[in-house]
Amino acid sequence: MAQEIRRFLRVLVASPSDTIEERAVITKVIPELNKLHGAMEGFNLEGLLWETDSYPGLGVDAQDVLNRQLADYDIFVGIMNSRFGTPTRRGDSGTEEEFDRALDRYLI
Repeated sequence: MAQEIRRFLRVLVASPSDTIEERAVITKVIPELNKLHGAMEGFNLEGLLWETDSYPGLGVDAQDVLNRQLADYDIFVGIMNSRFGTPTRRGDSGTEEEFDRALDRYLI
């Protein structure tokens, strides 16, 4: 008998552009976690990646648009490699900005 999904969790994946392979792994791991553990434990993870879950919009800059479109999440996953990312008006990189926003959410 299938278990009831009691908790839907959105996972924001933040990283600079030199983590393409790692981001591809995340898109494979999330469905596997749902399949192997989610059904049994009653959760379903949904990955949020700018490549698949954002759309053209107006804002102060591109990161501002992403911040608004991908603001509703439960889990933050930050991936780093050798690049820190592209500076924004609010941080040294978009990845740093996303991390700072996630930390602020956690501390509230």
